[in-house]
Amino acid sequence: DTKDNEYKNEEEPLVKIKGPKVDTAKIHFDNFYVGILKGDTQTGALKFTRAIRSGGNDNGKLLSDVGPKDYSQGIVAGDFLFASGQIPIVPATGQIEAVTIEEQAKQAMENVGAILAEAGVSYDKVVKTTCFLADMADFAAFNAVYEKYFTEKPARSCVAVKQLPKNVLCEVEVIAYLG
Repeated sequence: DTKDNEYKNEEEPLVKIKGPKVDTAKIHFDNFYVGILKGDTQTGALKFTRAIRSGGNDNGKLLSDVGPKDYSQGIVAGDFLFASGQIPIVPATGQIEAVTIEEQAKQAMENVGAILAEAGVSYDKVVKTTCFLADMADFAAFNAVYEKYFTEKPARSCVAVKQLPKNVLCEVEVIAYLG
């Protein structure tokens, strides 16, 4: 069922579009938006850009949306994944269960790992992290957990902020190379 370059497919999330060159095609899977095909008007080649969203995910590994309704857990653009900041919410319950900075850092890292896995990579493909701490006094304890996950030493920024969502102690966002 194609309408205005919109393609809905209940069985196959990646699709091939035949016919004249198109600039953009929106992709849906099981009534759940999963991405956009961007067309190269010179060659007619289509490049897939994928959004990783939690709204249609029932495997309990990705978080429910904390932010705006159209929030994406991550965007795959070209050969890169740009992941939204992950806080230490337990995906299965939607609750903050960890209390200490070490426990919260571990859960935030596990949430990052779920997004990386959804994109088909692991921590070793992360090229940049941005870490937010509610208190810079937690840096050493946070870093002790962080270094267990990011063993390839990606570029990193780590800053203290006035307050994080749900009053958590840390948040981590990543950019990963998918190639």
